[in-house]
Amino acid sequence: FTVSEEKGNGALTYPVALLTSDEIMLAGHVWNGYSSPSYLYTNQNWWAMSPSIFNSSADVLIVDYSSRLYSNYVSGSGVVRPAISLAPGSIVGGGDGSADDPFTVDLDPSIS
Repeated sequence: FTVSEEKGNGALTYPVALLTSDEIMLAGHVWNGYSSPSYLYTNQNWWAMSPSIFNSSADVLIVDYSSRLYSNYVSGSGVVRPAISLAPGSIVGGGDGSADDPFTVDLDPSIS
């Protein structure tokens, strides 16, 4: 999925998503058990994109403040951690990632 049909299908309105449970587990988090903090660690609960179960309520997966991945019912508020996918050859440079000095992302000029 992409925003532009030039490179992709143009199906996205906004080029951002939430992480899936697979991506979170590849970063080192485990299902319903202690995980060593990874680069995703924030010391707060945040939503994943992956659904968990639908019984009398809808549940989705979250990463909690201790880094474990588990299922929780969908409530009215919560923290999201948006994620983007960078094209091969992307170069991240400049900035410190803050709102005042964000990272910049450029394509490698040798890749078209």
